[in-house]
Amino acid sequence: MTIIPIRALEELYKNIHGKLKNKFFDNYEIHNYETLNSTMDIVKKNILKREKLNHIIMTDFQEKGHGRFERKWYSSRKENLLVSIPIVLKKELSPYVPIILSLSIFQTIKSFVDDCDLKIKWPNDILLNSKKISGMIIENTIEENYVFINFGVGINVNSNLDDLSGKGFVATSLFIEQNKKFDLNQIIYLLLINISKNLKYNKEIYINWKSNLYLPKKK
Repeated sequence: MTIIPIRALEELYKNIHGKLKNKFFDNYEIHNYETLNSTMDIVKKNILKREKLNHIIMTDFQEKGHGRFERKWYSSRKENLLVSIPIVLKKELSPYVPIILSLSIFQTIKSFVDDCDLKIKWPNDILLNSKKISGMIIENTIEENYVFINFGVGINVNSNLDDLSGKGFVATSLFIEQNKKFDLNQIIYLLLINISKNLKYNKEIYINWKSNLYLPKKK
């Protein structure tokens, strides 16, 4: 397991993407495992114990990764972003969390693709050229004035066509669409920048989210 302080990532990538927008993730660190059953499981235990709430759990490979309704999430080893992020917010912000987080994923992917059709498919997917590139899952625990969020996200980054074929749904990756490999640490850093920025929720963020929604042609 490798531990990476978020401030170390900031030093590495600040000349490319800038610094974190506020101090929300200042004391966070990434705990990157070679193999886990699920990143969500560790964050869930930490939230239950109210400890290690600054530990972002990332892995090279998930044996039991899943999305909503326990749907299996497929990913080849060391190819994609598989991460769960604990986030503690004031309770009044909890209704807007799905908007904040899905928009943050959208903005992160958008930074790495050129002239592509990128959409947010409510409630938990991101589509690139009508193919699934990312999925998220949010588990909330509300206690008094705070909401404890277990935010799990998978982004297909460096998977090839063989990795994603035969899974029962049409998927793509940044590598497939852009024909180049990407740095996973750079992507998680940019995702944290976007989350920290969007946590200052306002009407403009909502309008941005709504304008990028996938709307099926049929009713």
